[in-house]
Amino acid sequence: MNGPLKLLFGTALIVTPVACSDSNGKSTADFCTVAKSLVTSQEGLDVMFEVTEVPNAADVEAAFGTLIGLVNQLADAAPSDIADDMVVVVRGFTALDSAMKSAGYDLEVLFTDPAIAAAAAADMAVFSTPETEAAMDTVDQYSLAECGFSLDTSGSGLGS
Repeated sequence: MNGPLKLLFGTALIVTPVACSDSNGKSTADFCTVAKSLVTSQEGLDVMFEVTEVPNAADVEAAFGTLIGLVNQLADAAPSDIADDMVVVVRGFTALDSAMKSAGYDLEVLFTDPAIAAAAAADMAVFSTPETEAAMDTVDQYSLAECGFSLDTSGSGLGS
């Protein structure tokens, strides 16, 4: 798989965050705690997509539900200096979820039904916009600098 789903593959080094708060009371530690959970969720999806059998649609749906929930929690915990970027990131992941939903979270349908594939590609196009790529890179760099780990489990840049 490539494109936006590629960000769901790989591994990340996780370390303990340092506690600091911004002017809105958002702590780096809270952000890093949610970010660590997000990375763990992505790693679970990595494993799911690396198996030779196509994952069960119900399992994919549950995994994406967890992923989207964590992305929203990360946006809620985001310090003010990356809050605007997190709005863009949420929009990207919501589009990814919409693409998966259009296929009923069934990967066989996603990759074999031309109409579903085209609709999913249109939804996922948001990941290729300069705004989304920049926002994802900013959030990933913040996580790397403040939490000590990348949110990108693919190892190729969160927005790549």
